Amino acid sequence: MNMNRCRSASFFARCCLAVSALCGGPVFAGTADGLTFWPMQLSYSATDNKGGVALSVINSTKKAFLLKANVSAMDPDTGRIAAGRQALPPFVTVPPLVRLAGDDRYQFRIRQLGGVLPDDRESASIISVTAIPGTQTPLRPSPGGEAKAATGTPALQLAMKMNIRLFYRPAKVAPRKDEVLARQLTFSSDGRTLVVNNPTPYFVHFSTLSIGGRALKREEYEGYIVPKGSRRFTTTAPVSGVVEWTFSGKKDVYHATPERCDNSMAASSHRPACRAAIYTSKG
Repeated sequence: MNMNRCRSASFFARCCLAVSALCGGPVFAGTADGLTFWPMQLSYSATDNKGGVALSVINSTKKAFLLKANVSAMDPDTGRIAAGRQALPPFVTVPPLVRLAGDDRYQFRIRQLGGVLPDDRESASIISVTAIPGTQTPLRPSPGGEAKAATGTPALQLAMKMNIRLFYRPAKVAPRKDEVLARQLTFSSDGRTLVVNNPTPYFVHFSTLSIGGRALKREEYEGYIVPKGSRRFTTTAPVSGVVEWTFSGKKDVYHATPERCDNSMAASSHRPACRAAIYTSKG
């Protein structure tokens, strides 16, 4: 994990480190600058979590932090915060701002507040927590209007930002079962493009993905396949052979084999569309 330090003589020298859980499955905890965030992916069930879901922050340092939490839309193509002007998801963090003392912990609560979300599929958002450490020495204004510590040196303030994905499951959608989901995915090829069709109500993310025994690079298949949608992944080599993948955070390996091709899709696309037919586990 890299931290870029920003040095400036402005009112406050600021630096923001953005951290994300890059895999789509359950990451249990993330640690940065002495703070531990848990969990790194939130699953919000409308049925089971009527009071919202909790996000814990543990401070293992002696210094205090000011924590600010907010909710943003997620870009499924990257799994990160959506760029540009986006409608804010109907969730709030309670409270939005809190002071966390040294050697202490705090638990934010994320709740749905109004808004209309699809009732036949998952919705995804990102919870961002910015942690600003308290200054160790008092600041005084300088003749030039800059903020300086009592020693006369420029003040350096470092901030860290952790992004945690939130997946909301409405009451009409049953809990996810990976094996059932895997068998519903279909795959087709178009030259150097792998087309994945996801008819399920769940967001799909691959932890690993290989075609014909060749493991794809992360940048070739990053992001998510939206519920009841499809995604085209451009690869560096022609798409040919068995598709093999794992879901994020899981060890079970799934295969899509030509022996179970969907002939109706093959006829329409002029290429085989192979349904997941074999399930193995390396657990």
